[in-house]
Amino acid sequence: MLIDLTSDDEGGSRVVKSPKRTQNTNQNEKDVIFVEMKAAATTTPKNAQNVENRTPGSSSLALNNKGIKRRLDVGQKGCDRSPSPSSTSDVIYVAMKRKPQPTQNDTPFRNVNDRQSSSSSDGREDVVPVLRPLKSNLGYPPDLIQGSDWDNLSIQIWSKFMSCKQTDEMFNKKMRLHGVLIQIMQKHYPMCGLYVVGSSMTMFGTNSSDMDMCLMLMANDIDQRVHAINILRDILRIIKSYDYFVKAELIRAKVPILEFRDSVSGVDIDLNVNNSVGIRNTHLLRAYSNLDWRVSPLVLIVKLWARIHDINDAKNMTISSYSLALMVIHYLQYGVTPPVLPSLQKLFPHKFLPGQDVRELSLYEKFQVPPSKNTYPLGHLLWGFFHYYANIFNFEEEAISVRRGSKVPKHYVKFNSSSKNIPGMWKCLCIEEPFDWTNTARAVYDEDVFARIKNVFLTSFTKLNKTTSLSSIMYS
Repeated sequence: MLIDLTSDDEGGSRVVKSPKRTQNTNQNEKDVIFVEMKAAATTTPKNAQNVENRTPGSSSLALNNKGIKRRLDVGQKGCDRSPSPSSTSDVIYVAMKRKPQPTQNDTPFRNVNDRQSSSSSDGREDVVPVLRPLKSNLGYPPDLIQGSDWDNLSIQIWSKFMSCKQTDEMFNKKMRLHGVLIQIMQKHYPMCGLYVVGSSMTMFGTNSSDMDMCLMLMANDIDQRVHAINILRDILRIIKSYDYFVKAELIRAKVPILEFRDSVSGVDIDLNVNNSVGIRNTHLLRAYSNLDWRVSPLVLIVKLWARIHDINDAKNMTISSYSLALMVIHYLQYGVTPPVLPSLQKLFPHKFLPGQDVRELSLYEKFQVPPSKNTYPLGHLLWGFFHYYANIFNFEEEAISVRRGSKVPKHYVKFNSSSKNIPGMWKCLCIEEPFDWTNTARAVYDEDVFARIKNVFLTSFTKLNKTTSLSSIMYS
């Protein structure tokens, strides 16, 4: 279905729908976007009307007779070119000619629902975010080569990272697809918010990574086994009514998801309902990736390594990508001296609260953390990661806690005071979820499978220690 936003003679907006996708024949008519400009928090345009509040991730729009769209976003800040994280100012959208699309590293996590009309080459009317640059690690790192024995390995890691990371083109495809989906969802759930979460936003993803999304319908948690399933059944029917969404399937799990593919972009989507912890941990991981340029390459290389050795699939009782990312962050917090990363939840507890309104989260926020005194080369850190988990960490008695920035006794996390925590989930590999305090690696419960995982770590460390060559561990 083509959702076409056009302007009427009085400066308003109407939606034109057609049942099939068609190619745009008049690009000039579509070549207008809405760019934000700040308005004082205490100022309300006299001609603004029909403003309503919405639930997480959604926007309230009012159209005045001048053709200006005013957005009051509850609990969110604007996406102007120099926003302040603490600002509560309203935002005014002004029609302007299209500017070049931003890259994936310009994208604010919290404002993925800030919208502007655009047209893509696939003929669907898209909605893409207004974005601004963030400091990222995509440039050539000045400390990559240090004149040490680790230089070759560091260069290999960086080259592999750059060749495998999610490209700007793929990121923009995902953002355009998000725009299509938010319009579809808001037709059926007008008060909803739709968040892109996971590796698509944390800078830990590849071009083959799925696009994980969370549909927020209310601020409170819902019963995932009953209510979420029923909602996803309804969404399944909606998705199947569009010819460009294929392979739709409802997957029953602790957090049920709807899997489907966009045949236009080739992107696979995993959609959940009201699993707000996914929004919070995406915010947290992105914050860690922004603290030090070495974080993203290490996480991505470890994920690729685990995939090659067939230990990166929770469905097969091995380690999820999220758990692998937490293992890398824990090592950088505790397994190396001096630490590369602090515990952000210790330094900024009010910014990473388990029950925090997800509408308040922002990738724009600059966390004032002193630079790490650790200057180890990238290659040395990868070697240290395998050394730590192959020879030092005691899986029998210890658990990983990124929240605390340390390891803790396994019996301690078994009895975390969380409504979702169950002592029986803490078996082989124990990694504390930073927000709901459950075990993110609970899928690793089979002793034989875990023995194979530990052997992969030990074998890879032995090879890397002997060769200092990335290729020595990147084959099964």
